[in-house]
Amino acid sequence: MVLTPFDKSSFKHLAKELYLACFPFDERREWSSILDLNQQDYYSFFVIEQDSLFVGIISLWFFKDFVYVEHFAIDKTLRGNHLGTQAISHIINNINANIVLEVELPTNEISKKRIMFYKRLGFESFVQRYIQPPYTEQGQSLELIVMFHQDQPTTSFPSFETIRHTLYLNVYSHNRGGDYC
Repeated sequence: MVLTPFDKSSFKHLAKELYLACFPFDERREWSSILDLNQQDYYSFFVIEQDSLFVGIISLWFFKDFVYVEHFAIDKTLRGNHLGTQAISHIINNINANIVLEVELPTNEISKKRIMFYKRLGFESFVQRYIQPPYTEQGQSLELIVMFHQDQPTTSFPSFETIRHTLYLNVYSHNRGGDYC
């Protein structure tokens, strides 16, 4: 399993197609924004590869107290082969940081399976209610669950409020000062 920076990948077109196919309008940013963010030190959009084949995508934000997984998707033709488990395990074992991500509420089988997937990998859920601000001015906010994986049991972990504030201020920055902060 290899995480290749988007700029160095030969699978750029497949990565973009997967991103646009897997994430509905309200759950993603404009593609041009991904390209702009990818020029920053605190953000990386990776193409997941195995044996020189395209497997999926993952985007990460690197903050002082945690790494935030913004988007993660495995090519639909490869799902069910434990490649998602391998990719997230790779992140856990190589990033050496607390990890935070958002998941949909358990309203259907897919969202329930997704939550169980992360729990099997050692993630836990915050109990506090969380609203993801919209990515665009035209988008809708979403109620989600914030999940986390602590780097080491002795590692200090940021509070839910710290995580929420960090995400709202940096990831959803167009909402500064709005109803979400």
